[in-house]
Amino acid sequence: MTHKPTIIKTKKINKQKDLKIIRNKLDNNKQLTIPECALLITLPLFNIDETEEEITEEVCNYMKTKKNCIPEEKLDEMIIAMYLNIIEYIPSKKRQEELMEMIKMAEKTVRLIESIKNKGYDKGYDKGRMKLIKNAKKNHTIEEISEFLNIPTTEVKKYLKM
Repeated sequence: MTHKPTIIKTKKINKQKDLKIIRNKLDNNKQLTIPECALLITLPLFNIDETEEEITEEVCNYMKTKKNCIPEEKLDEMIIAMYLNIIEYIPSKKRQEELMEMIKMAEKTVRLIESIKNKGYDKGYDKGRMKLIKNAKKNHTIEEISEFLNIPTTEVKKYLKM
């Protein structure tokens, strides 16, 4: 079952004007504010001149070329949100993969694995590990996952079968 979000269109808030301000800041290599970052990742939901696909690609490009303008504490959140936008608004699987690579989605997966491994969560450990291993399997071999998590390949295979 898939979910198609309702597109919010509003005349009260001029998102095109806000987008112009953000583009100007990025063109001048100025740091974005937290609300501007939040707006960037939600732009496909609003009534703007660009299509959802165009704005998703544009934001991914900014995340690659203007990373220094994005507050570090917002970057991980933006990567996750843009992952969802890519899946929803980019029809070509090949282009989805290119955009995910552009925003370094693979790096984010590794950081999530590292974070969970270092924090040693007990609650939901098996379910979380299963999801992480399945996500990591998209870009890494069983042997690489085994080595990274310091677990036997048989355990990795067990999680992949869950």
